[in-house]
Amino acid sequence: MKKATSELEKAKQTKERALRNRNKRKYKRNKKGSKQLRKTFDHSFVHGKNYEQQQQQPRSSSSPRVPPATATAMYDGHSSTVPSFVRVRHAQNVWIKTYQNVVKWQYQHQLNYWKNCTVRLRAENARLRRRLAVQDSEDEEEEAQQRQRQAAAAEKDTAEALLDEEFIAFMEVSARHRLERSRLKNESVH
Repeated sequence: MKKATSELEKAKQTKERALRNRNKRKYKRNKKGSKQLRKTFDHSFVHGKNYEQQQQQPRSSSSPRVPPATATAMYDGHSSTVPSFVRVRHAQNVWIKTYQNVVKWQYQHQLNYWKNCTVRLRAENARLRRRLAVQDSEDEEEEAQQRQRQAAAAEKDTAEALLDEEFIAFMEVSARHRLERSRLKNESVH
């Protein structure tokens, strides 16, 4: 039993060591990359007098090159090789780029908004055109029915006009008959 547990513990320990070694290698790689990035950053943004002085100084392989500190760096309270005006320029560049990105983003956002509005309005216009086409066809049907009603009403009016004339003629005849009858009655009584 003790032998089996000790073998398990040994296997566990070797696995842990392998993980630690792998993590150490990763850490060293990351550290080296970040140092290289910082070094590139510092050298890429060094402009002005300090940069010119660095370029004019001959490189000696025996001593490491250290740029002279500028007056602005001394009064800043920072002991950096990059002078403060370079840091200010870099900050300005960062803000300028940020502002440009925001303006570009806002422009794209507005463009997308108005594109969506036009798509929505085109769809609404198409829907309204279809509705108008349906209403026009319904209106045409209603107009046809209304024309039929008007034609029927006109026929009825002409028929009524004819009936009115016949009725008036009939009433005249009947009025004459009443008058004649009443006269005949009056003559027979006297």
